[in-house]
Amino acid sequence: MKKIFVLVHGAWVGEWCFDPIIPLLEAQGHQTHAISLTGFGKKRHLHREDLTIHDHINDVVKYVEGHDLRDFVLVGHSYGGSVMTGAWDQLRDRISEVIYLDAGTPGDGESHFDSMLKYDGSGQIDALFGKALKSGAKTRAFPLEPLRKRDPEKAAFMADKVMPFPLSCTLAKLEFKNGPLPTDIPKTFVLAKKNISYHHQQAEEIKLDPSWRYFELDTYHDCMWEDPDGVVAILIGETA
Repeated sequence: MKKIFVLVHGAWVGEWCFDPIIPLLEAQGHQTHAISLTGFGKKRHLHREDLTIHDHINDVVKYVEGHDLRDFVLVGHSYGGSVMTGAWDQLRDRISEVIYLDAGTPGDGESHFDSMLKYDGSGQIDALFGKALKSGAKTRAFPLEPLRKRDPEKAAFMADKVMPFPLSCTLAKLEFKNGPLPTDIPKTFVLAKKNISYHHQQAEEIKLDPSWRYFELDTYHDCMWEDPDGVVAILIGETA
């Protein structure tokens, strides 16, 4: 069965982060729509310091409605998981499945920052975002140094593509307009095991919830780049 995939990227990056998996999906006859969030990727010229997650939720909703997409799989990576959760609320009658790739899973009334902090036993998130917020900074630059040490070629490729991430995107609360999210569609969480982050504690909670399908990939955060075949197998349902 051929599927339609709507792909939502995370912070700092753009729709190009899905480049490794798009040709694999399309070679099997699936349809892909990688959305550019305002201020990033193909929309980097619209970057502003006061962007919020609601701007990005609106990007997804407008794209889906403008292309009249229905019965599609909504996929979010990292911050894109929080964006797609807000879009899911508004597009619930069009979505057949949701897949979170090492991604945020906020609830109604929570911000992306809230959804990270509640699993942040190591203080990593506070170090990455909290201190910047307390200092009055408006944006946070992409942390290239750790990537340079691990993968200098990839860091060089990304250096002129990533954009500063507006901290206001992490603070705005989701506001579900249509009540609790549906419980009758498949939802999947994929943990990138090598990425030492709050997602590990988040995954421990998700694994205990029978309403989730749960998978692990032996990658760092950008699982689409490091194991595109593994990601595609999960997306199209080849992995049980």
